[in-house]
Amino acid sequence: IEFIAPKTRHNKDVYLIGDLWVKELNYKSEIGIEKINFRKDDVILCLAKDEISLKKVFDSIRLGGETGYGWGRVKVKYFREDDNSKALGGIRAEIINDEVVLILEKGNHLTSHLLAADLSCQEFNFKILSENFIQGSIEPFTGYAYTKEGWNIPHPFICFAPGSVVKTDITVKVSVFGLGILLYSHLPV
Repeated sequence: IEFIAPKTRHNKDVYLIGDLWVKELNYKSEIGIEKINFRKDDVILCLAKDEISLKKVFDSIRLGGETGYGWGRVKVKYFREDDNSKALGGIRAEIINDEVVLILEKGNHLTSHLLAADLSCQEFNFKILSENFIQGSIEPFTGYAYTKEGWNIPHPFICFAPGSVVKTDITVKVSVFGLGILLYSHLPV
């Protein structure tokens, strides 16, 4: 059973934190984003006839399955522009070939889901990553996604869960939906 408590045992508010990387566009995106404006406390996606505030989008996010009666609702406390060289948890972050890449050292904990299969394999012949890389729970990652066709639920990805422990130094690319994809490790796959 999933439950997100709004207060700690000591009656303090519970907060969720995370990293958001926004890629500047120099072209029109597939879903019609023409420009991105960065403001002190918000990021604005400019469409041909409308603007979308990411702060408002995040204020409408619901987590878990208990949203019908109030639980799972989140609200943005603040946006903050930060140093690009560190991600959540002090993990080293770099921009390589226009991609966000995280360098996790042995003993780091995953701060997001990491795909548990090698995507370089052809078709659906995925190779599950060895337990030599990560120690932790594996779970499906799914949710609603907006595409040109509208809202849908994509096939779930099988991932190592946040909190899993990195057993050897790895390099991970941040991909669609914030999923991590293993790029390099010191062990053979």
